[in-house]
Amino acid sequence: MTRMDNATGLPLSEGVISCTTSSHDQLCSLQQDLLKFASEKCATDFFEEKWRSAGDEVRAKHYFEAMSRACEIPDMEDQRG
Repeated sequence: MTRMDNATGLPLSEGVISCTTSSHDQLCSLQQDLLKFASEKCATDFFEEKWRSAGDEVRAKHYFEAMSRACEIPDMEDQRG
């Protein structure tokens, strides 16, 4: 049975399904790594407390820096779908 794209109604090839599954697996792995890193920082370096006490301006600076770096990742828009 041919699988259909819910957004376009077009059939999905096995290659597209495989690529999407691989990208999803990579994203899950990265999220797991980030969760582990953040959990360790919160537990050992008082990261959460420091982040909250940093103030809106400092947090905004870090947020926009992170967004800027994410936008520099090659093919980011293609990866977002």
